[in-house]
Amino acid sequence: MAVFFLSSFVLLLVLVQHSKVWGHNIVNLRCEVPTHGGFLSHHPGTGTVDTCTCTKTKEKVADLEKKIRLQQEQLVKSDALLSNLTDTLGSALEKIEKMEEKLKECPLGFVELGGSCYYFSTAKKTWPQAQEHCQSLSANLATITTKAENEMIAANLSDSVPYWWIGANDRESEGRWVWVATNATLTFTNWMKGEPNNAFEGTEHCGMIYWKKEKNQWNDIGCTRNFQFVCERSRI
Repeated sequence: MAVFFLSSFVLLLVLVQHSKVWGHNIVNLRCEVPTHGGFLSHHPGTGTVDTCTCTKTKEKVADLEKKIRLQQEQLVKSDALLSNLTDTLGSALEKIEKMEEKLKECPLGFVELGGSCYYFSTAKKTWPQAQEHCQSLSANLATITTKAENEMIAANLSDSVPYWWIGANDRESEGRWVWVATNATLTFTNWMKGEPNNAFEGTEHCGMIYWKKEKNQWNDIGCTRNFQFVCERSRI
């Protein structure tokens, strides 16, 4: 009887020991994955992979993949936002350019010719009064620097008015003709033959366009005469 119990006890110990070994092997098999070499790399000397380490690694990979997906989604949203902002900015710049262009238009009463604004008066004034009137409009009596500009201005003069004041004068220094707007010496001129001659007792110090008779040529004449006039200013 004693032999039977002893034998049974030994058998039970053997079964328990084998059960522990089998459980350990099952745990090890959870992280064993076939690879091109046969198995996943093992911890040195054990032939197994730590289950906890394997699980944590998988969790880290999954977490990184999730973060990457979130960043990619955020990048797509950022690209869309940037595209919208670019379109909005482009539209705003276009509106600003149109507003700037509109602001550069000539003021009421002026005509745009060749990039400048011109005012052709209907009232007659002396040369000093004409200049004063031009200045009240933020302008000056016209400065003419090219033949093309002279013809352009003349083309807009009234057919019924032969004489028009312009900004040429030698009021400060006899014989030194300058433009009232800049005090610059005349470089282009279109004087009538024999002009300027300072006739009538040396009182002709202001310039005009003799439009009707002399084909847009200039003449010097007394500044106290009353003529219509041409003002000039830059675009706003």
